[in-house]
Amino acid sequence: IYDNLLVETLEPFLGTTFCTSNPNSTLNETFYIAEGSEDVVDNEVKLFVSVLPQNTMGYFVTSQTQGSVINPGGSEGILCLGGAIGRYVGPGQVLNSDRQGTMDFSLDLTQTPTPTGLVPIAPGETWSFQLWHRDVTAAGAPSSNFSSAIAITFQ
Repeated sequence: IYDNLLVETLEPFLGTTFCTSNPNSTLNETFYIAEGSEDVVDNEVKLFVSVLPQNTMGYFVTSQTQGSVINPGGSEGILCLGGAIGRYVGPGQVLNSDRQGTMDFSLDLTQTPTPTGLVPIAPGETWSFQLWHRDVTAAGAPSSNFSSAIAITFQ
């Protein structure tokens, strides 16, 4: 099921996956990993998502609070974040999945979005990340969905 996930090895997998995703229009759950370094001074974290619909738009969201909101805004998924949620929607941050249904995104730990602006991640903080992407319902109507989420405690 995960044969189409292409990963460049940076470091061991980071974080802990939580809040599994609902199946998307591929009839599968997304597969989500993070690689790199938990040390904020390294500023090297890359997020990988696979088993997405082909050529679909999405962006990552982040928060220091975990949550569980089922079908927010009429989506087909579960929003696994709560509290103050930041969106990676700046230039070059809104992504499209490729023909294999994959996306990857390199975080800049010095500029993490929050509702009130960009903040640096500090050692000792735990941040969670999730992908929100366009999708369609079983009936073919436009909708959206979410990946599972990953929580990373930084050093």
